[in-house]
Amino acid sequence: MCVHGNYIKDLQVIGRPLASTLLVDNSPHAYAYNIDNGVPIESWFDDDTDTELLKLIGFLRQMTPATQDVRPVIRDHFKTHKLIDRALLGGGCPIKSPPF
Repeated sequence: MCVHGNYIKDLQVIGRPLASTLLVDNSPHAYAYNIDNGVPIESWFDDDTDTELLKLIGFLRQMTPATQDVRPVIRDHFKTHKLIDRALLGGGCPIKSPPF
């Protein structure tokens, strides 16, 4: 859905448990409604030598069948919530105009 000019993917609509769902996206706005499910990557547009998904192999290997909830693992690894907190406090952030 488009919110304030940013496309946001609300993971609730897919009807799967958020504890076992992650979203890999190059735009932090895409997972703004589910910050702790978002896995950030660099943009790959027009780059035939892109290896962004390969860079995630080590991280994704942490997600074993025994992982009860992926969100704390994602939160601890990427710390996106800290960028948002900093932006909300006026400290600046690479995320422009957060919709929350």
